[in-house]
Amino acid sequence: MAPSTRVTRKWEVFAGRNKFYCDGYLMSAPNTGVFYLTVILITVTSVLFFAFDCPYLTIEITPAIPIIGGLLYFFTMGE
Repeated sequence: MAPSTRVTRKWEVFAGRNKFYCDGYLMSAPNTGVFYLTVILITVTSVLFFAFDCPYLTIEITPAIPIIGGLLYFFTMGE
């Protein structure tokens, strides 16, 4: 049986100060505090929108607005 050879990825050799996760598919900068602050601000703003604005917009205009807002939130956070 032949020994298994592992392919060395470029990010493993030239990683720099970045942090890599999920076998190199996810990369984050060394300063992760700004990332967490951004996630918290986007989430808090979205929660306030869904809690206070969406009920009015659903009744007065169309129920499509909260649906589109939810899709945009999930696309933004999944990116």
